[in-house]
Amino acid sequence: MVAGDPSRAEGLRRVPRRPREGTRVTCPPDGSRRRASRQKVTGRDLASLPRIDIVSVGRVTRVPDWPGDGFGETFDVCSFVIHHPGGPIVVDAGIGSGNALIDELYAPQTVDIGDALAACGVTLEDIQALVLTHLHFDHCGQACRISAPTFVQRAELKAARAPNYTVPEWIPDGDVRPVDGDQVIATGVKAIATPGHTPGHQSVVVEAENGRAVIVGQACYRAQDFAAPEPVPDCDEDGVDLAQSSIERLRALAPAKFYFSHDDQILLIE
Repeated sequence: MVAGDPSRAEGLRRVPRRPREGTRVTCPPDGSRRRASRQKVTGRDLASLPRIDIVSVGRVTRVPDWPGDGFGETFDVCSFVIHHPGGPIVVDAGIGSGNALIDELYAPQTVDIGDALAACGVTLEDIQALVLTHLHFDHCGQACRISAPTFVQRAELKAARAPNYTVPEWIPDGDVRPVDGDQVIATGVKAIATPGHTPGHQSVVVEAENGRAVIVGQACYRAQDFAAPEPVPDCDEDGVDLAQSSIERLRALAPAKFYFSHDDQILLIE
């Protein structure tokens, strides 16, 4: 369910469509797409904010808990490519295939992650690091195909042992590097703990001398939920306090852009 109007959140604007990389899109107060202005983002050195591509890796249908609860909708599943000077860093690995229960419950529309990344000019072998925001099936599904070091919160690895938490065979078992809290992945790229949606959920902060961007993951489901005057977390009832604290932490970072795992809209701070 969606609560609030994102246009009322002070300083926050939702980009009405995905911008071309290398441009900044600023929405006018009335939200008009036609009148949106574009300003080139530039950087003079290696410390410039790297390009971040949104990669569509499928769609999934949320199962309704009761009639009319607002679920049952189909949502995007997004991964992200951070075009870091040291090599591409990928955040999340999409949906796997071949699990009968997942197919029955969520009717996933799976996109091969290799094909999806190729559209960004990246091969699986190019990837220097994989960051998994959490280990639900639609975020770790094709992680085993990526041989790069994989960063997951230790609390998430522990939580994933519980029955029905995820698809066990989709959890990567190669070069997995447990993260405790916040950890630098590469120069200017940091994983930060944002528990709530899951016990070990993490987000990714990309920072340079000329700006900052945040990959929220699923700490909040969609841009409009995050931008609402009272942000709407995506979690079970027992995780609400943690989730709200995580959203407050993310908003306090005041980056130029927020990215979301289940929404291909970019949220800008003006």
